[in-house]
Amino acid sequence: MKLNFSKSNKIFNIFLILLFVVIFTDLDPTLTYISSYLKTPLILIYLASTALILYEFLHQLHLNFNETNLLKKAHKDVQDSLNQLNHDEKYFLSQFTEKQVLELIFDPKNPTIQILQSQKFIIDLNKSEGSKKYYRIHPNVYRYLRAHPKVLY
Repeated sequence: MKLNFSKSNKIFNIFLILLFVVIFTDLDPTLTYISSYLKTPLILIYLASTALILYEFLHQLHLNFNETNLLKKAHKDVQDSLNQLNHDEKYFLSQFTEKQVLELIFDPKNPTIQILQSQKFIIDLNKSEGSKKYYRIHPNVYRYLRAHPKVLY
């Protein structure tokens, strides 16, 4: 088991809780007598430990909230961009979702492909096969299209 500061703080906090249970139930008179002198420092250490755990929890909650908001914003941007595409451009994007692949081969001289590439829907992989080139769909676009396939029709 790999111990870092967070885990050791949680373990220490549990230890302090168990120590308080033993003290308040008078299971060990010697421990109760010793702790009567150290009651204030023990409570302060417990509060500091709990504050660190609470801070870590709130920080992680804040990061998850920000990540969710960024993902929603990215989906909204993709949706707005997809709504502005014409039928031919949507057809080329639908090829990726119908075949369930991230890479396809297209003619680079096709104006629709050039438009999709300029709008960053697809990325040129600099691999070619004859006169055609391999293109990869942007991962955010692909995820959105897999979740909402009716956007293209």
